[in-house]
Amino acid sequence: MAKTEAHSAPLQSHAPYRARVLVGTLPYPPCVELRRTSEGRTWFADMVSDTYDEGKRRTVAQQIRYVREGCREMTR
Repeated sequence: MAKTEAHSAPLQSHAPYRARVLVGTLPYPPCVELRRTSEGRTWFADMVSDTYDEGKRRTVAQQIRYVREGCREMTR
């Protein structure tokens, strides 16, 4: 298991990319808070779906960091 995913529930590396990102972000407290509203759920879904940065696909660990950072920013 990657160091950045150590705090998430174990999930096999052959699991779909989106599933691994969700496992790493759904229980994260700022993401839980964000998803309490309809607008927040939309923002969360958009962040999870936004997998490219400058034309290059993020790794699962990078995507988890991206979504978590977005959740923190949106719940300030």
